[in-house]
Amino acid sequence: MDQESVEEIISIDNPEEAKEFIKNHFENGERPIVTIPKEYSDAIKNGLKARSSWIPGVALIIATIARTPYLPKNQERIAIKIGRISPEQIAPRFTGPDKKFHGVVVLDGPIPPEALEEL
Repeated sequence: MDQESVEEIISIDNPEEAKEFIKNHFENGERPIVTIPKEYSDAIKNGLKARSSWIPGVALIIATIARTPYLPKNQERIAIKIGRISPEQIAPRFTGPDKKFHGVVVLDGPIPPEALEEL
């Protein structure tokens, strides 16, 4: 399934509905997944912390929940499940041209290495 197809499946414009979506999936055992370029895979031994994003001056830990993780075809990336995290550390991110929730979340970190599980 490509990234555009996933956006069509999860498309929520109400912040409270997005939070409820995350809560329900979390309660059903789903956890956020972060992907990182393979060349940085050694860095996860120190856990995850917010990194500079495409927004100048803003550092974030971006993940996905209940959708295909971000895996562009032109990059080798590894997927990391955040196995131990509280639901309060997960917030919906409204993205895309339509500025809706498509399963992209922001994690409140840092995330310790013992919470990470390489998939």
